[in-house]
Amino acid sequence: MVLVEGIGVGDGVRPTVGQMMVRDMIVYMIVATDVMMFSLILFLPSLWGSEGDSEALDMSFMYLWFVAVVGSSIGIIYWRWRVYSSVISSGVEVPGEVTSIKKSGDAVEIEYTYRWQAETVKSTGKVSGYIPERKIKEAVGMKATLLVDPTKPKRFLVLDSVR
Repeated sequence: MVLVEGIGVGDGVRPTVGQMMVRDMIVYMIVATDVMMFSLILFLPSLWGSEGDSEALDMSFMYLWFVAVVGSSIGIIYWRWRVYSSVISSGVEVPGEVTSIKKSGDAVEIEYTYRWQAETVKSTGKVSGYIPERKIKEAVGMKATLLVDPTKPKRFLVLDSVR
């Protein structure tokens, strides 16, 4: 579940990685991990202090690890991008409602209820980050426009939330 305000909907519309980072915690964490790994590889040798060959730091393992992390990150981001692109290009707008909110740690699980092909569907999505307790209580019962994937009706993106 991701809020897709400002991306646009329809054929040929594709989200950028920057738009996905702002709206998707998984993509954000993957990019942040890659940046931290790159920083570690860049600055670790200068922090280690190599006065001679005996204290030189062998970085070959770090380089291989970095390549593996970046390679898997690109694969996961591509997979998420394809999911978003699929829902955005072929999704159907459906009115929905927030039916319950559960907080666990720094994540909030929001359950939406909506009608899909004469059937009531309940599906959940997670939102991460700081959300004040009073905002959580106010959100139950809030109406939202959802973009539902016709091939997998439990997969959706939140277009907007309105009272």
